Amino acid sequence: MKSTQTLNELRTMEGSELDARLKEVRTELFNLRFQAATGQLENHRQIRNVRRQIAQVLTVLSGRQLGIEDIVSAETPLAAPAPPAAAEPEPEPEPLVEEPAEADDATEADDATDSESGQAEEKK
Repeated sequence: MKSTQTLNELRTMEGSELDARLKEVRTELFNLRFQAATGQLENHRQIRNVRRQIAQVLTVLSGRQLGIEDIVSAETPLAAPAPPAAAEPEPEPEPLVEEPAEADDATEADDATDSESGQAEEKK
């Protein structure tokens, strides 16, 4: 098996195969870190590549869990995203103009407070 797999190859795998691949790559990362700690690792770039492989597997797994990605068959090539259609530019939105408060509302509120204050004066 190839040591690095493309994202398209990971998308064709079943869930159990992805779990096994994730375990395998995490074990490889552990071994590389152990080699780096003991000074036996010659190519430090390997750690970055393995971490990238882990991220790719986790991306496919989480995409399936969220329902974003489905299992892609090996025969079907992945469709390239369609180029954006030449759409008409959106018209600028009209500025919002606040309407002045109606005078009736303000006078009704004033009348209500005047009548309350008048009642308070009569009680005295």
